[in-house]
Amino acid sequence: MADSASNRGSIASRATEILRAIHSQESFEAITQRILEAACELTGSVHGSFVRVVPGTGQLRIEATLGPDWTPESRATSLSVGQGVTGLAALRGEPYVCNDTRKDPNYVQLFPQIRSELAVPVIADGVVWGIINVDGTKPNEYDQTIVTEITLFAELIAAAMEFRIKWDRERALYDRLAQADKLTAAGQLLASIAHEINNPLAAILGTSTLLAEDLSQSAYAESAKLIERQAQRAGDLVRNLLTYSRQAESDLREVEDLVHVVRESLDLVRPHLRLKRAALEFSLPRDNSLFARVNRIQIQQVLVNLITNSQHAIEQCGEPGRISISLDCDATHVALAVQDNGIGMSRASRQKLFQPFYTTKRKGAGTGLGLSISKDIASNHNGELTCSSTIHRGSRFQLRLPLDASASLQAVRIEPEPQRVVTPESKLQLLVVDDEAPIRWMLQKLLRPVSGGLEVAETAESALAMALNRRFDLVVSDVHMGEMDGVELFHRVQAANGGEGPYFILMTGDSSDPRVRRLAGQPRIEIMEKPFSMKRMLERVTALGWRNRQEYLDLCA
Repeated sequence: MADSASNRGSIASRATEILRAIHSQESFEAITQRILEAACELTGSVHGSFVRVVPGTGQLRIEATLGPDWTPESRATSLSVGQGVTGLAALRGEPYVCNDTRKDPNYVQLFPQIRSELAVPVIADGVVWGIINVDGTKPNEYDQTIVTEITLFAELIAAAMEFRIKWDRERALYDRLAQADKLTAAGQLLASIAHEINNPLAAILGTSTLLAEDLSQSAYAESAKLIERQAQRAGDLVRNLLTYSRQAESDLREVEDLVHVVRESLDLVRPHLRLKRAALEFSLPRDNSLFARVNRIQIQQVLVNLITNSQHAIEQCGEPGRISISLDCDATHVALAVQDNGIGMSRASRQKLFQPFYTTKRKGAGTGLGLSISKDIASNHNGELTCSSTIHRGSRFQLRLPLDASASLQAVRIEPEPQRVVTPESKLQLLVVDDEAPIRWMLQKLLRPVSGGLEVAETAESALAMALNRRFDLVVSDVHMGEMDGVELFHRVQAANGGEGPYFILMTGDSSDPRVRRLAGQPRIEIMEKPFSMKRMLERVTALGWRNRQEYLDLCA
């Protein structure tokens, strides 16, 4: 080896090259190879490796190697912090010199020709980021001078790595904030047009339902039913897109039917999978309902991410794909599994699968954050996200979430009231409020047979005047209408009646609107999303209208 002065110059020169690579955003894989080659050159070694510490796992992973005898098997060797020469350097955060591999009990033999080893940690951002390993073919090949110089080299590299790690962390935060801003903007845009889209869809759905009843004995009945089904499908898609776009807004958790949550998620991805020619299978539990307290948007985010990853794995396989979704449960937990027949993953990939920024996709095809965020969501729900996978045999992800013992009791289902004999004198007094003429016409046709008096208003202001001068059993109102909306109308009518005014059904194309969500579960009001089922609307009008009528009669008595 050269004298110390010239070697220090060489250290500075090689460190400068690596610093430039770090600042130019060269990949970590390329940087670790550069570090190893420089260390071997500085120590006169022809064999070595650079080992990364996998954050949060206590595992070591070989990132770069030098020497002709490295094989895929030896590169895949699994070590832990504290195990072997490298593991001890990682554990202690200081260099470890093995002067004779045949006498040192800590040495893990991979290559019989190696007789000495030097492991020097690279400590960046306060933790051991990696370990430089150089191997000698003779005992006592690394004296204290070499140890000191390679330690200095590692410190220079670590200073630059700290800058890179912090820069990457800030960039990741910026990217997540930018993504959140995009989602928020998308949510605001969808919210502004959802009402405009769902109003005609509600009119189409309702009218087609009525038309199908009128044509029940006609050859055209099936055509009317087809229109009805497609309008419902379009409405579901708009609602799901609106819900998914709001995933950055809140962490509100409610009792949800996970079967319904999964179905909504599948509606989001099914059109894309159809284009990619990936078959989608869904297996339901026996009881067809599983209730848990979750953030519906976040769970949908996890499921959509898992399905999308499966689709990418299938594309890499180049064969017809199949993605299977299943729901199952035991006494305490529900298990949601996503399985594919894609390309699968190696053991090494599985070990770092949930690390931020790790991705098996080609450069530019993924951020490496999807699975990391999904695992965080699972943990925040007191659940877990796991993966099992085999190369060329596909992957299986499982999301386990705790069932809420009281969830099924809290998920109250309001059943229709028993059928009554309706006479002209006993029919309901109803008020319909909507600024869309097709919606008003549709509701008039639907509700007139059960009403003894049906009034229609185009604005909330005119509806308020009617409600203040006449007793109604029920008000069916749109939410978004001019200066006064349906929410304000409800509050003003109830205030004028001491909180005992008519029941309300509020129709909305955006039930995730915070003002609407705050009304959910309050007395004397129900929220109905557009487009809605005519049968469901008739059931709720009859049930709530008669409930109000009976309460009024009891009060008068």
